[in-house]
Amino acid sequence: MARNAKRTFLNLNKEENPTLETVEQFWKIVGEKNTTVDTVVEYGAEYQSIGSPSHIAARMHITRLPDEVLGRYLDGRYPWCLDNFVDSSVSALTYQYLSYQAWMCVGMIFSTFGWHNEPHWSYCVDHLHFGNSKTWYAVPGQYAEKFEETMKELAPELFEDQPDTLLLHDSLVNPNALMEKGVPVYRMDQNVGEFVITFPRAYICSFNHGFNVAEAVNFAPADWIKIGRKCVEEYALLKKYCLFSHDELMFKIAKDAANSDVRLAAAVYHDLYYSIKTELKLRQFVVGQWGCSKDDHFRFNFERMPDDRQCFHCKTTIYLSAVTCKCAIDAGIRRMVCIKHYDKLCTTCTPQNHLLMKDIFQMRCTGFSKTSETWWIIMKNG
Repeated sequence: MARNAKRTFLNLNKEENPTLETVEQFWKIVGEKNTTVDTVVEYGAEYQSIGSPSHIAARMHITRLPDEVLGRYLDGRYPWCLDNFVDSSVSALTYQYLSYQAWMCVGMIFSTFGWHNEPHWSYCVDHLHFGNSKTWYAVPGQYAEKFEETMKELAPELFEDQPDTLLLHDSLVNPNALMEKGVPVYRMDQNVGEFVITFPRAYICSFNHGFNVAEAVNFAPADWIKIGRKCVEEYALLKKYCLFSHDELMFKIAKDAANSDVRLAAAVYHDLYYSIKTELKLRQFVVGQWGCSKDDHFRFNFERMPDDRQCFHCKTTIYLSAVTCKCAIDAGIRRMVCIKHYDKLCTTCTPQNHLLMKDIFQMRCTGFSKTSETWWIIMKNG
């Protein structure tokens, strides 16, 4: 179906594959206004890659592999196997296993991802297994804010109705229009067997030139830790749900610091050091100056709460502490805010009728203190 659609749409002979003509036709369709004919394509995007080892299909499709090499594929020892990213000791997302698995995408002509950046501003590696090529456009992460401002300028009505439009992966603007506004845009064509790596906060969009199968996975080495922290702060401003709690991920790595990559462990140490200092100052202010109640004998384990442990105001995933109020407790409603938005929950209850819900934080801090000593010993010796 996908191959026939391409030949019919571009009036091609079977052996033809005009890359330039495909690109020109794609942006012509995107730029058309008040068209009477819709161009409809299908995209099998983000199927979880389970059941067969990554990267085998492409190599076996090209050539027959020697038994010894094939065995390395089958047990995951091949160095370019994308499954290696999922459980790599140098990636923070290894500790968020259920949220980040490799996924497959099955495309056809003009199937596309709109402008977006990766969840939590992580890295991503994409491999094209077989089929037609794919065209990528990318804006470097350091120009992300310029890109966002330009998008709002070019399509203000979209952002008025949906402030988080760029998080939906369905917005397309011609790269020429962006470059005219001073936003640098880079283009490349990805062919069979090639890898594309996208960097944190980079905005990308892509479309396929015909039937193809690709695979991708996110990863997060040590330099991502600081970027990931900034990302969840940005998500809170947009009131976007997180895929996971950044603090929770940091504590998971801290718990296994002795087995972590030393650069990752060091980055986590610095992130948690300032995170804990901020948390303790906020607790002191909320209770001591604002007047919120607390119960030192009762602590929560937010990890074991259902997935709806989001801040009522900013939607961030709660982990170290939260604030709830008497009317929510009396009504049996799980309604709470993160400690940064302690005064955004309820206008009826007084500060004294709010309750600071604390995680089993002292135990975590004790563990953090012990593992930090292990980190410094590892870094000193290695």
